[in-house]
Amino acid sequence: MTNVMTPPIPRLYCPIPDLVHDRALDLNVSTMAWVQRLGLYRDEEQYKRLVRLQPGLLAARVVPDGDFAAMGVFVDFHTWLFALDDAYCDEGELGRKPGELATLFAKLVRAAEVPSVPILAGNPFSESLRDIRTRLGACATDVQIGRWVEAVRTYLSHQIWEAANRVQGVVPTLEEYALMRIHNGAMKSSIMLLDVAGAYEVPAAEMETAEVRALVEMCATLVGWDNDIYSHRKETLRCGDGQNLLDVLVRENMYSLHEAMADAASMRDRIMVQFLRLRALVLDGGSEPVRRFVGSLGSWVRANLEFSRTSDRYVGVDGMDEVERACTDSRPDALAEGPVPITPFEWWWSAGK
Repeated sequence: MTNVMTPPIPRLYCPIPDLVHDRALDLNVSTMAWVQRLGLYRDEEQYKRLVRLQPGLLAARVVPDGDFAAMGVFVDFHTWLFALDDAYCDEGELGRKPGELATLFAKLVRAAEVPSVPILAGNPFSESLRDIRTRLGACATDVQIGRWVEAVRTYLSHQIWEAANRVQGVVPTLEEYALMRIHNGAMKSSIMLLDVAGAYEVPAAEMETAEVRALVEMCATLVGWDNDIYSHRKETLRCGDGQNLLDVLVRENMYSLHEAMADAASMRDRIMVQFLRLRALVLDGGSEPVRRFVGSLGSWVRANLEFSRTSDRYVGVDGMDEVERACTDSRPDALAEGPVPITPFEWWWSAGK
């Protein structure tokens, strides 16, 4: 196997407690049974990787106080996302056929919009998404379902952009990549289920404030960039398509990989500082539902770091061992103040003022 000299992963700033749902193991057993029942994995090696991944444990960290019944839908949706990524996105054949991928994903969106319509009958991804959407009807309001469907639509549409980049050999600019990364990692579709999993609903008047919208975007970016940092070695070995923050920084700034890693970590830490500041404002003055919601946004960031630290999806790849500590509670010394120099992000620093 070719050695990929991805630099050591630094400790990323995240002073948020690591909590786990007390029925985490039950949630993982349940979602693995669901995978087998719906036939989501036909490749035996990919299925074995999923078993080692224990996908239920990630969601159990994201909403450690979630309602167990609603958590089942939440966990299964994340398992569906892992399976979809393995089958069609980074490494799948259609990941380099944007036209065919667009047609397939339009039909998957329809399965989420109207689950009673048996579109793509027999396709395990359509059938399982219809199952998720039907079960959401029993534990989510129409408003919550609408938010989630729109986020699924946005996520899948952004995968087409990524597929087009792959087939054309395009490494995007930093500003393009940063903007698209808010959406192409499926984070918003997960975030729009946080209150469902917790058995409450964030009022629209609070969900649409500048503070909460900025926190949602920052959470999606932090998780997406942290995934880029952890997954670079895997992606380079398995597809090497340049759709990763480190590759973008190398191309744009003529960096070495070591320089790209340092810059990526520094920028995400600056975003983390602003995320914590804005989160504290909402926690101090928001309603109970919105306080729970932004609390879960913080849990997502920490959960992803802990999950990535030991996940078979990233460690054990070409000699990459478990990272001793995924994050640090201490703000890094000499961290630059103010917005990161990326235009689509600058408004986050004015939210809450």
